[in-house]
Amino acid sequence: INTSKKPPLMDVIRHFENTVRCYQEDEHTAYCLMVKEIYKFLSEESCDIFSHLPQRCILTERGFVSTSEIYIERRKTDVNLVPHFFPLPKEFLEFKLLFENMGCNNNQSSLLLVEALDKVQEKHMRSDSCEEIEDLSRVEKILTKLSELPNEELSKIQGKIKIPIQTEDTSKLVFKLAQECAFSDSDWLRMTFTEEDNICCLLYTSDAADDILFGDLGWRFISKKMI
Repeated sequence: INTSKKPPLMDVIRHFENTVRCYQEDEHTAYCLMVKEIYKFLSEESCDIFSHLPQRCILTERGFVSTSEIYIERRKTDVNLVPHFFPLPKEFLEFKLLFENMGCNNNQSSLLLVEALDKVQEKHMRSDSCEEIEDLSRVEKILTKLSELPNEELSKIQGKIKIPIQTEDTSKLVFKLAQECAFSDSDWLRMTFTEEDNICCLLYTSDAADDILFGDLGWRFISKKMI
């Protein structure tokens, strides 16, 4: 690419495809420099190039991922969503407009956070054993952030929010829609009801979760006095 004569666009795209295919994690720094030159070239093109690019065309710390797995703007309050979603590497931010046109997410929007919950659920549905503690902590952070949304924005996604529930299987997380679930501040609910009763009890990791989360995201609070 670094020649006095500008190479044909399709030659650059074929070079990009080879770069993606041959990527080696132990040579990440070298690939990062190479890909940055490709992004620079593509950012200067005026024609529609995006349909010709590899499906996984954004280089991250975990290799190449699709544009739908990337968000561009970082905030201090962002939740760590790796390996489900990745912030655009800082060395590529100068080509922000390119990545916007490629279809990357702008930021950790409420819809992106809801989608992250779906991805954690899919991960645990596919595997018999997952990193339950790490994923549960991530889920709690996502739910806390969602609960802090303005009511108007929260109302638009409330019916899509899923939460991990108490089950007898401790090897993986099981999710239900928040509006189908109940929350209790004691163990009596799990001792009183079984899974056949179709009452889903929220699974959470911190004592603060009851004050921060329940109700805001759509599930009901159940106490012994209500039964």
